[in-house]
Order: sequence, then C-alpha cells, then structure tokens
Amino acid sequence: MGSPPDNDRLDKAKMKAAQALIERNLDAEALAVLKTITLPTAREWEARLRARTKRRRNRLIYTLGALVIVLAAATIGLGALLLTQEGRADALQQTALAAVATYDVFQAQAAAFNATVAAGEATRSALPVDANAPALIATLAAGSGTRSAADQAFAATATRAAQTRLGGLNNPIPAGQPLQYASGDLRVLSYERPTGYLLYRAAAGTEIVRAAPEQIFVAIELTFTCRAVAGVCDAVPEAEISLVLSDGSRITADPAVGARAVPTLSGGGLRAGDSQTGWRFFTIPAGQTAASLRISDPLSGSAIFGQLPAPVDGFTIPTAWEPRDDGGRQRRLPAFRRDLQAVGFTTDEVYLQDTPGEGTIVAVTLPIAADAAADAAALIAAVRRVALTASDVWRDYADLAPAGIGISVRGRGQPHDLGGVALLGSDIIAYNNGALSVEDYVARWFVLPGVPAALPAATAEVTTEP
Repeated sequence: MGSPPDNDRLDKAKMKAAQALIERNLDAEALAVLKTITLPTAREWEARLRARTKRRRNRLIYTLGALVIVLAAATIGLGALLLTQEGRADALQQTALAAVATYDVFQAQAAAFNATVAAGEATRSALPVDANAPALIATLAAGSGTRSAADQAFAATATRAAQTRLGGLNNPIPAGQPLQYASGDLRVLSYERPTGYLLYRAAAGTEIVRAAPEQIFVAIELTFTCRAVAGVCDAVPEAEISLVLSDGSRITADPAVGARAVPTLSGGGLRAGDSQTGWRFFTIPAGQTAASLRISDPLSGSAIFGQLPAPVDGFTIPTAWEPRDDGGRQRRLPAFRRDLQAVGFTTDEVYLQDTPGEGTIVAVTLPIAADAAADAAALIAAVRRVALTASDVWRDYADLAPAGIGISVRGRGQPHDLGGVALLGSDIIAYNNGALSVEDYVARWFVLPGVPAALPAATAEVTTEP
C-alpha cells in the first residue's frame, strides 16, 4: 500500500480525471471514479452529480410521456377517419381504449412503448384503405413535421434564454461584480491591453515569450475566493478561464506563461473563505478586442460570462519604486523595452535605477545567444548595436535618467570577459547632437568586466536567450 502522501497524490489525480469526465458529460464514469476517492470534496462532487443525473432522468421520462400522448392521439385520429368511412364506430371506441391503456402501461413500464407502436402499425395496415388514405397519411406526416419544428424552435428559445439571462453570453455580469460558481467567486480587478509586463514561459522565468507581429499580449488581474464547503481548493481558480473576442471566438490563458513582477493566479491549498490575487495572460489577434470573460464550471457544466473593465495600456501605467541591495532603488520601465523591441531588439526587463551619489540611469539587460557569448567579436558587435540604438531611444527618457544608460550582458551559461557597458548622459547627448562620431562615442564607453573565460561556466549568471 502507498504512504499517505502517495494516496493524496493519487486522489488528486483521480479528482482531475473525474473533472475531465464531468466536462464531457460522462456522469456515470465520473461517479465511478469519485467513489474511489477518500477526499471530502469527492463526496460533494458525487452528490451534485447524482442530483444532476436525477434531473436529467426525470426530464427524459416527461419527454417520453408527452411523445406517447401525441402518438396515442394520432392513432385515435387515424382510426376515426378510416373507420368512419365504413361506419365502424365500435371499432373506433376500442382503438381509443387501447390508446389509453397504452399510456397507462407506459407509466408503469416504459419498455412496453415499442410493442404498443408495433401493434398500432399492424392494426392500421389491416384496415381497409380507400382513396382518401394518402391524404390522411400526408396530414399525419405534416403534423409530425410541425412537432419537430416546434421542438427545434423550443430548443432555440431555450438557448437564447440561457444567453440573455444575467451572466449569459449576451447579458454578462457587470464589471466589478463577482462571478459566482460552485467552487468559488472570481472578481476582475484590472485589464491591460496590451500588457506592459515581460512574459516568460517557465516557472524559473528564463525563456522570454514574444508575440507574433499580428498578435498582442493582454493581462487580466483577478481575485479568487474559495467557496468549498469541505476540504480545499486544489486547482485555483477551480474553473477554466477564457476570453470571448469580438468575433465570437474564445482564447484560453496559458497557465505556464507568467511575469516575474506579478504572481500568476494558480496553485492550490486554498481553504474555504480564503482568497488569492493573481494574473492570467492571453495572446490575442492585434485587431480583436475582448468582449467578455468566460468562466467554465466543471461541476455544473455551465458557463458564466462577465464584463471586463475598460482596458488600460500597460506601457503607460506608472510603476512603483522597489529597494535594491546596494541602498538604491529601481522601478520597471516597460516603455523603453517596448521601444527597443519595436526596432528588433529583445531584452530582459528594463529598469530605471537610482543610486545615491551616482544618479539615475536606464538599466538594460541583454540576453546573448550561446555562440555569441563564446565569441568575443560577436559579443562586442551585439552590445554595440544595442547600445547605439538605446542611445537614440534615450532621447525620450533623458529627463527620467539623466545619468545615462547601463547595458549588462547575460549569456546562456557561457563565460565571457565583457559584462556590459556604461554610457554617460553627457556623452549620449553629444552623440545624438552630432558632436561625437560613432567611433569617438564608442571610445568613451565604460566597459564593465564580465566572467573571465578561465573561470568555470557555473560561476556565470545564467539567463536564456529569447
């Protein structure tokens, strides 16, 4: 037998399997899995599933009962029309009594329905057929078609009603109000389009994610409150989150994509009544807007829609200062990173760094490919290209960072002698004004030492090339 931790992991895996079966409406299979789970949450899910199955079974019985009534009425009508031709009123009475008896038998045993239909068909075939029979049959067929059309209209009406109810697709819950479902409450706090956060595709935050030219990243800040009656919420937010776009398509967030600066809404171990705030990031076509947020609840099998607050350009939101170990402070400067990216350069997060006695600079971290980091000439060329471009971009940020620019180099585990360069604000101004040639300007750069090639690669700071 497995140890208790092993059992817990197995139960959690079974819960995820049961959740997948519930989403596919395989209730019987889900119940079979839930019976083998010892977690209290499994009992709650099992009770809800049984209630849902009972409701579906009752609806099916009522539908079949209505169908039998319709068929019985049709049998009476056909018998009356055919038998009246020969004055056989007593046979009509017997047909009517047989139809009523058929319905009574259905209430006791639904299986007798098929036999009753077969017997009625045999009786109809045995009756004399006159010239009016084709017209009568056509009339019955038209009646059947009318009922089918009515069923379709009812289904369409039910769909429209579901979409127009509060929380439906066409009537989403107003922005700022919680979206409530079986496992919790979800509230949207903010919506960035595009987001100013730099995104990574790993928990360690090393692989930079880049959007294609026709795509943008958007971000939703959310607060989830666990509503589990027993146990804990092990898969925050206990539902699938997606965006409904203006063209009707849906985009699901990738939980493996996140930002270093803010937490992702995920994880588990949240007790009933506890809350967690985090972000979800989406990649959408640049020409599309998000019409609403969609929450798919695996327990009820239903979806809830909520309005989003007005979008804010994440690159224009002021960022807060954070303390540094050297006594200085720094804050993110996403607009500078965006401007470098617009001309083809991918960098790590860009910061505005303020150091006592030295002033404020723009700090850029440049990921370098392994082959460039190992080749001194290629490394110098790469830094030179970024530094010259950053000098031009700096024109719009000179008031924020008058001391200049610092560019640091980080390779993929490769030792290199060049750690980066420092550019003085006065030299940048002279270069931008044409007072310094490119070569004279480069000659004034302060070269920052890196990791000597003789040292082991393990001593180098490691980041990943985009």
